[in-house]
Amino acid sequence: MAKSVLKIDLNNYSTPIDGLRAIAVIAVIINHFKEYLLPSGYLGVDVFFVISGFVISSSMINRKYEGSKKFFLGFYKRRIKRLFPALLLTFIVAGFGISFFAKHSIPYVKTGLLSLPGLSNFNLYFSSIDYWGESSKLNPFTHTWSLAVEEQFYFVFPFFVWLLLARNTNTVKGLARLSFVVGLLSIVSVFCFILFSENHPMAVYFLMPFRFWEIGLGCLIYSVLSNPENSFANKTLIKLKSVPIALSILLLLGTFFLPKSTSGITTLLVVVLTFILILQSKLKENDKTDFGIQFLVSKPMVYVGKISYSLYLWHWVVFTLFIWTLGLTWTNLPIILVAIIFTSTFSYYVVEMPLRKQSWRKNTKPKITFAFMFIPFFVFIGFLKFSSKNPFFLGKINEAKITYTDSLKAKSIEKKCNTIRVFGNSHAVQLRFMLGTIAEKHDINLIIDKKKEDYVLIPYGDNKHISKLEDELNKLHKNDILIISSRFHYLYEIPYLNGQGEVENQKSIKIEKGYGLEIWIKEMNKVLELTKEKGINLILILPNVEFDVNIPKGELCQEQWFRNIPSDCNVSVSRKYIDSRFPDEWYDYLHTKEKNNSHFYLFDPINVYCPNDGDCYLKVEGIKAFRDTHHLSKEGSYLMIEEFYEFLIENNLL
Repeated sequence: MAKSVLKIDLNNYSTPIDGLRAIAVIAVIINHFKEYLLPSGYLGVDVFFVISGFVISSSMINRKYEGSKKFFLGFYKRRIKRLFPALLLTFIVAGFGISFFAKHSIPYVKTGLLSLPGLSNFNLYFSSIDYWGESSKLNPFTHTWSLAVEEQFYFVFPFFVWLLLARNTNTVKGLARLSFVVGLLSIVSVFCFILFSENHPMAVYFLMPFRFWEIGLGCLIYSVLSNPENSFANKTLIKLKSVPIALSILLLLGTFFLPKSTSGITTLLVVVLTFILILQSKLKENDKTDFGIQFLVSKPMVYVGKISYSLYLWHWVVFTLFIWTLGLTWTNLPIILVAIIFTSTFSYYVVEMPLRKQSWRKNTKPKITFAFMFIPFFVFIGFLKFSSKNPFFLGKINEAKITYTDSLKAKSIEKKCNTIRVFGNSHAVQLRFMLGTIAEKHDINLIIDKKKEDYVLIPYGDNKHISKLEDELNKLHKNDILIISSRFHYLYEIPYLNGQGEVENQKSIKIEKGYGLEIWIKEMNKVLELTKEKGINLILILPNVEFDVNIPKGELCQEQWFRNIPSDCNVSVSRKYIDSRFPDEWYDYLHTKEKNNSHFYLFDPINVYCPNDGDCYLKVEGIKAFRDTHHLSKEGSYLMIEEFYEFLIENNLL
């Protein structure tokens, strides 16, 4: 009995592939709009990688070899015509757009510029951009990292094809050699992907070597389908052909709903399922009885697939510009969709297809179109290059600031203090603007350690720095001031948020590292004793506001005529939460010591930042007082200058 051998057409355009592209781009768009709708929808990009590998290998291998010069020049010319015109238009529009609405647009424009030669992924990686972080959503060119990965693969892959296959007359052996090399490199790549995912997630995400296996797997599809005489391959393909393609589509869609925390395994699943779907699509592309294949070749899916490149380019730009202006909200969704559809279809029909299909050598129209696109490009780059500030910004430049110099009325008294020394961590550093103004007013020397390695953390509840105390105090003289301003979070009885809004439970840290109230009090007693002996005045800054939610950063919270301020910009926290952080024993100890030591003073800043007994807000008197969950901004530190200055005068410390 003759063996049944599958016959697969690898020379003609495959319509179901457009259906797969449609699934991929729709998944990406949904995820980018609201992540919770499709947590792993961003992996639609990985679907594109596998498709790209298959399409590019099919195109190169099926093309007649006419010498190395035509081989390489022809390939890169086709890639440039396919990708560059639409990308250039996107850069021009998005570059102007972000410059209109972002005061500091240069870092974003830099990413866009580097996307043109296919290097934006390096820029994003070396800028320490977290793809899932808030900062990535503000850059209209973040999504170009995937184009850069593909372009870098395209730079390498043609050399493999030329070296191992194109120059050889024996196509079967050449294809086997090419498949072996690509397969081997893909194994190394996927091994590195798994190995480095946990400790170097952004390198794995942005850099091509860690993505090679995905595009490489797409390339191997051609090899599998082109050799049906192979007994094992033939049997496997026959079995695969019997599996309903709708099942594979449903499994792929299901992976998009998996949580982002499973990204490693989900990526592997998406890539393998895409590999299977492309195989099934080629096996069944003419099967009119298969529901799955008919879904993929339906007119809406094919249309979305054909414009998927433009959709991918423009959806992120539109989303980003709405984030900077009206907001990426459900209310604005109709306008957002209209904007995406308009920009994508315009780009596809006016730029992408005409410049891709027409001969640039014989026809002057694409040359003129391309030349006209470069005029605004050079104008835009020229303005940004030779201007000290963003000349296109449409908003107001200056934020509300505090006028403080006239409010500090220096008393005509004999100067007592020559030096103000500040002990503490970043909560000491944040006072440098406010204290610097007072010190300058009275010609006083101010000493604050700005580098973390120079901090003097006394008291801190760990006894690590107490040995430095006498040496530090010997640098001061009678009537000088020592200020203690630290975040004593190791004394907390409840979990707290760090500056990034992440919850940390100090109970376990206190046990593991030996931090604690008892040690802190012993350190503080030593400070009180030695400062009293030397006649040094001691001020302890009591705990200030701490927010129990993350603080939004950047320009989005600055009021502009074109911007709807996000609701989370002026976050609040209850005074009750703030007062509950430290044990009552700690407060009782401090107030007792203040009462019994004439050189010891407590300054409570919280009344400045929480003028009412209810909630405390990020903004005070129109000023953004805090830059994260517990650090004052520069302007925020000035908010307390009058009260602190009066505190110093009333206690006769200056």
